[in-house]
Amino acid sequence: MKKTNLPLFLILWIGVSVYFYCSSENDSSADAGISDAVNSEDIGISDIISGDVLPDAGKPEKYFALSFEDNSVRFFDREKSSNEPFFISNSAGIISSLEYIPDENIVVFSDTSSKELVFIKDFSEIKKIQGVGDHPFSLKYIPEIKMLIIPDKSSNRLYIFDVEKMDISSLSPMTAGGNYPVSVCYDRKPLTQELLLRLIILNYGSLNVRAYDIFEKENWALRSEKLPTLSEPQNIACDSDNRRLLVINSGSNNISAFGLDDLVQIANSPFEAGKNPTFAAMHSGASVAYVTNTSDDSLTIFSTKEMKAKGGISFRPQDRPTRVYVNESENRLYVILSGAKALVIYNIEDSLAPEKISQINFTSTPIDLVFR
Repeated sequence: MKKTNLPLFLILWIGVSVYFYCSSENDSSADAGISDAVNSEDIGISDIISGDVLPDAGKPEKYFALSFEDNSVRFFDREKSSNEPFFISNSAGIISSLEYIPDENIVVFSDTSSKELVFIKDFSEIKKIQGVGDHPFSLKYIPEIKMLIIPDKSSNRLYIFDVEKMDISSLSPMTAGGNYPVSVCYDRKPLTQELLLRLIILNYGSLNVRAYDIFEKENWALRSEKLPTLSEPQNIACDSDNRRLLVINSGSNNISAFGLDDLVQIANSPFEAGKNPTFAAMHSGASVAYVTNTSDDSLTIFSTKEMKAKGGISFRPQDRPTRVYVNESENRLYVILSGAKALVIYNIEDSLAPEKISQINFTSTPIDLVFR
């Protein structure tokens, strides 16, 4: 009996030890699995939704920032031409305008619902200002005086933001010189003696263009001239090199042109454009303006020297081009197609014959664009 019971006892003892050892290992593995899952969730989808830069996304040197109809601003790597953003900033209201401040590498957008300006630097929100007008719209940064111009469509005033102080300027607000200001541009090379620059304002409601002479950062004088526009003026563009001011008249399907020196309308103006022109971008080096024609899905290439159309681009029906932007230093043209929910990129080494490079498609409608 003793010879047979001893081996059985040893077998039972070994089996029990192995069971408890394995159970301990399994418990340890389970704890490790729970811990890993929690860490994964901490850096996962919740961070994408909140708008943080993903840990492995990096911070590209060249990027687009686009606003969309879903009230977001999304940042895309320009060198990858991808429709996957590496950073998202969400807004509770309606984003009406984007602008880039290259001196500080800041992207700023206006929210017309909350009446806020939101400033983003290094892919992080650094400042938010409330109560900037009733309907802040069509932001324009002037690097020569380091000021951001904010037209307010509802109050017919301009709010002036001092980027050096990162606060509203003591000049603010100022009259727009008319009703319903919708677009501003500026002449950086005025020929008038002692004049630093000239700010031009398009007033949609009063069908006129007004100008401020800026002698120094806080010494502005509203000029008496009221330059006439035609039906439904949507946008203005200044060409300082070729001394031209263009007014895009959406309702009358044409372009009014003025000299920047004397603010006098050029002979034979207005000039024919496509159907429902909405936006213009100047290529001063090539002496051309690119004008989007939303209703006939085309883009007009307009010579600011010869003062006539020199060609264009035809898009597909219902592509609806609404905005266009020129990157002169890289010979690039960017066109927003609101109907197609896309951004089209062209090479414009030959300014009169844009060559399509790529098209980036989105799930939401893009509205406005800035680039670094």
